[in-house]
Amino acid sequence: MIYVVLYAVLLNAGLLISLMVFVHKFKKKDGIIDSLKKEKKNWEKQIKEAKKVTVDPNSYNVDVTKTDCQVTISQIDNVKYNNLVDKYFRGAVSNITTSSLTFTSPISLPIQEGIFIQTVFTLNGESFDVKAKLMKKQEDLTTGTNIYWAKFTLISVKDQERLRAVMYRKEIETRKYI
Repeated sequence: MIYVVLYAVLLNAGLLISLMVFVHKFKKKDGIIDSLKKEKKNWEKQIKEAKKVTVDPNSYNVDVTKTDCQVTISQIDNVKYNNLVDKYFRGAVSNITTSSLTFTSPISLPIQEGIFIQTVFTLNGESFDVKAKLMKKQEDLTTGTNIYWAKFTLISVKDQERLRAVMYRKEIETRKYI
């Protein structure tokens, strides 16, 4: 009789241990599933943002290599990075259109956090002050700088026309030397 009871106790203990291992594996897989869901949400958000980006049909690129600019962080969607708001840094505009600009900077920013900037630059003697959202970042490992693409979010029609005129004059100057 004791052997039967001992056998039943050992069998129950074995089943209990197997059940605990099984539950542990499921919890681990649930954690992996949760992290994959978060990653999927992040990708969906990036795709949604990319779809919002529209190209102005009247826009064209002008290379303005190493045009100094001052970039001020005006807003960040993630409160964790609020200490960066109102901080500014120097950069160099490398390419511009009437709806966006590309600039380089040694500063590395978490662009996935929805960073809005205000940038001031001078092009052919005319000063521009535009607000934009950082859309893309590329790290240049050879120079240790970051290349940012920012889409204008607030630029007056008057400033946009003035920018288009300056860009046109800049392009004419560039073609004279070709």
